[in-house]
Amino acid sequence: MVRINRTPDGVTNGERGRIDGPEWVRPPEVLTMVSNVETWFEHMELYF
Repeated sequence: MVRINRTPDGVTNGERGRIDGPEWVRPPEVLTMVSNVETWFEHMELYF
């Protein structure tokens, strides 16, 4: 539950593309953060 708090306020899963733009525009640390959050969501979907 801690990692989900690292996403910017007001940004939900699926809205990031519209707000942040294409993947290649983002800084590497943002890409890493987003991939961690998406991985967390995938794991949560598997168990719930």
